[in-house]
Amino acid sequence: MVQGKIETIRNYRKNYKNYISIILNLLRKKETIKVITREGSIAKLNPSSIYLLSRYVTLGYEPREIINALNRVFEGDFGLIENELSIVLYLMLKEKLNVEDSLKCLNSECIQYNGLKVQLHSPKKFLGTINEIFIQEDYKSLNVKDKLVIDIGANIGDSAIYFALKGADKIIALEPYPYLHSFAKRNIVENNMDDKIMLLNQGYGKDGIINVPKELLAWKDVNNLVHANDNEISIQIRSLTSLTNEFGIKNAILKMDCEGCELNLLHENNQSLRAFEQIQIEYHYGYKKLIRKLNSAGFKTKYTKPIKFYSQDSNSMMKVGWIYGIRID
Repeated sequence: MVQGKIETIRNYRKNYKNYISIILNLLRKKETIKVITREGSIAKLNPSSIYLLSRYVTLGYEPREIINALNRVFEGDFGLIENELSIVLYLMLKEKLNVEDSLKCLNSECIQYNGLKVQLHSPKKFLGTINEIFIQEDYKSLNVKDKLVIDIGANIGDSAIYFALKGADKIIALEPYPYLHSFAKRNIVENNMDDKIMLLNQGYGKDGIINVPKELLAWKDVNNLVHANDNEISIQIRSLTSLTNEFGIKNAILKMDCEGCELNLLHENNQSLRAFEQIQIEYHYGYKKLIRKLNSAGFKTKYTKPIKFYSQDSNSMMKVGWIYGIRID
């Protein structure tokens, strides 16, 4: 959490001339704060807008264009939360929609990507992942065109859909939690991608079975799952070795974001890892052991520095960042 705040401060210093007064006013919990961007644009914004302005400048958008879009949104006083506002800004700035059409898209749970409408039903708490995948394009470095992609941690299906839009030949997506799996299934079907995306209600790790609490179950899936007992559901866990053997995987792409399950890679044999040309992992508990493992399997690697934050879901302190691996042939 502390390092995340430090990164935000660094971006404010990079993007705002008056970053010191901005930070002081944020600490004073001012509702409206004057900002001066590095190229001279001046505006009075609330804290969420200050963060988003800095973020979108970092993504390459012009400050004045962002401020004008923010002003047009706030004229309507729509009461958007930060992630909703970010999606509306993206639709206005990148996809060139007007305010009304951007809000209509948001309210109908869709986004537009390179002119194509994409339906993405999601609990509000997962809107951040839509921002990460379609706006920040966290996976843009993966060369998925005409490739098989293994998507571990499919969430609501947003990353699998992104890979399909980027030209992947086939995506095998794993999501163990039935609640999220039901969203992913709906999104894949409504975007007519069920012929390209194979969605499995499975997780990654040592081959076996785990029991998932029923409260993580979406009601539509109740009759389609095997119950371990009255309060739990049995979910299959798959290793890379199991997946590569079943699907004959070779020269594929691996994306992994599974809130800590990536540590199971340490127990995979190198042959299974080398079934992939390119690997991108979001690590959650440090990178050093994973880097050593990938290097030993013949991958050239790089990583981002970890950001520390406390996860309420896992009740633990996480060190989060990215690992990128390219197989050396």
